[in-house]
Amino acid sequence: LEYMFKHPLTQEVVYNGLLKKDRQVIHEQIALVMEQLFQDRLSEFYETLAFHFKRGQSVSKAVDYLMKSGEKSAGRHAVEEAHQYYNEAFDILSNKPDKSQEEQRLLIDLIFKWALVFYHRGDWGGLEKLLRAHEELAESLDDKARLGMFYAWLGLTVYGARAGPKDSYQYLSKALELGEEIGNQQVIGYACAWLTWTCAEMGLLDEAIAFGEKAQDISRILESDHYLFFKSLAGIAHTYWFRGENKKISEIGKKLLDYGKKHSNIRSLTVGHIYTGTGYLTAGDFTSAIDCYKRALEVGADPFYAHWGRMFLGATYLYNGQFQEAEEALQEIM
Repeated sequence: LEYMFKHPLTQEVVYNGLLKKDRQVIHEQIALVMEQLFQDRLSEFYETLAFHFKRGQSVSKAVDYLMKSGEKSAGRHAVEEAHQYYNEAFDILSNKPDKSQEEQRLLIDLIFKWALVFYHRGDWGGLEKLLRAHEELAESLDDKARLGMFYAWLGLTVYGARAGPKDSYQYLSKALELGEEIGNQQVIGYACAWLTWTCAEMGLLDEAIAFGEKAQDISRILESDHYLFFKSLAGIAHTYWFRGENKKISEIGKKLLDYGKKHSNIRSLTVGHIYTGTGYLTAGDFTSAIDCYKRALEVGADPFYAHWGRMFLGATYLYNGQFQEAEEALQEIM
C-alpha cells in the first residue's frame, strides 16, 4: 500500500522523473524478484516479466519471456496478441548489433514460432517476406535441423502465398532430404505433412497419400504435437476429395472431430467439421455439407481456419443454387 499511486498521472510524472538508467535497474530488480517469488507458477506472469525485462537490462530474458508470452497467447487463440509479443521479441533481437551464433539461432527459432501465428492469421505474404529476409542467415548457420525446418516453412508459405506447388515441392523436398540425412523426426514429419497438400495440388495423389501416412506415423512418435497429426490427416482427406472418395473423407472427418474432442483442440475440431462437410459435398448432399461448414465457423477461432471453412461454405451454397448466400460468404473472404 505504501508504494501505490492513487492516480496514473502521478505515477507517470514520478516515473519520467527517474533517470533512464535508474528505471532500467528498477525494472530489472522487479523482474528478478518476481522470478524468485512466483517460480512455481511462472507462466501466469510471462507477460509482466516480459514487460519488466524489456525495460530492464537483460535482453535475452526479455526475448525469452516475450516468446513465451506469444506462445501462451497463441495457445488460447489470441493470435493478434501473440503476433504483437513475437514482433516485440523480433525487434529486440534483430536490431541487436554483433549477434552471437547462439543469438542468430534463437532468431531463427523465434521466426519458426512466429510463423505459426502468421499462418493462423492467414498472412502468407507477410510470412514469405519474413522468411525471404532471413534465408541467407538460416543457410549460414551450419545447422541442418534448423535449415530443414526453415525450408519446410518456406515450402508451405510459397504454397499458401502464391499457390505455387512446384516451388513449394522443391523447398519441401530439400527439407525432407535434410531431415532424413540427420534423422530429425520433426523436420521429416512437417515436410511430409505439407508435401501431402502440395502433391495433391500437383495431381500426384498417390504420392500425397504416402507422404500423409508417413507424417501420421511420425505424429504417433511426437504425440504432443497436435498440429502435425491433424494437418497431415486433413491433407489425406483433401487428397481423397480430389479422388471423389466421399466415404474415406467422412471417416477422416470423424477422426479429426474425435481427436479434437479428446485433446480439446479447437483447430482439429474446426478442420474435422470442414472435412465431414466435404464428405457430404462429394456425395452430393449439399444441405448436410452446409450444416457442417456452419459448425466449423461456429467453433473456429483463427482467421485462417474460419476463411477455409467459409470458402467451402460459399462454394457449396453456389452448387446448391443459393446464390445470394454464396456471394455473401465469398465476398467476405475476398
